[in-house]
Amino acid sequence: MFQTSRSSEISLPESLGDGDHQQWHTISQTLMTCWFHIHCINLSTRLEKVLFTGMPEVLEEVTRSPRVKISEVNIVTPPQLNMTGGWELSPLQQITIFERYHKENKALIGFQYLLMDGRVLTDQFDRRFKLSRSDIERRVISIQLYSSQSH
Repeated sequence: MFQTSRSSEISLPESLGDGDHQQWHTISQTLMTCWFHIHCINLSTRLEKVLFTGMPEVLEEVTRSPRVKISEVNIVTPPQLNMTGGWELSPLQQITIFERYHKENKALIGFQYLLMDGRVLTDQFDRRFKLSRSDIERRVISIQLYSSQSH
């Protein structure tokens, strides 16, 4: 989903890096799909970082981590999803994942994104199925925001 080139890599001194990660000054998006901008705080180190991912599973993993708390989540949506003339960055409250199981196979049907302003954006890949059908399973990722002032 995101790509970069070796020429965009930033060389940091060992004292500033952990040896396991690379730094890039430029990335590009190759698919015109939504993605998440997740601002996190590591509770043990108090270090903050921002994750960029197009995978709801990554967001779900962060919400379950006892060591990392989320202070802000935004969804970045393309015009065909947000029904405007351009890309939008919107505070996100919840994701519902719709899946259908048939025999031993699981098929992703789509997503619904509940924004903080109350809007619901639906990204449905397989329109043969109504999302309200009883054989469609729903998995909800609720986002609880962490406030450093209250802790």
